[in-house]
Amino acid sequence: MDIFRLIRTGGGERVEFKESLSDVKGIMETICAFLNSRGGYIIVGVDDSGHVKGIDIGRGTIPRLAGMIRDAIEPQVIPR
Repeated sequence: MDIFRLIRTGGGERVEFKESLSDVKGIMETICAFLNSRGGYIIVGVDDSGHVKGIDIGRGTIPRLAGMIRDAIEPQVIPR
């Protein structure tokens, strides 16, 4: 799926925008909601209006987020 097309289409039932990674609880809730429905996409660095804000991430950000997801959700989900 083309990320720019998802952003242009806007958030909805299967697309969720998160402006940053700071709302870990909200991200986990969205992941659980997607797991219990038809799936979806979480796009980080985009505000609720669909404006791309971008985020700065360090080398360990993605592995750390993946670890938090693994630790918080049962059965295990593998983020892509």
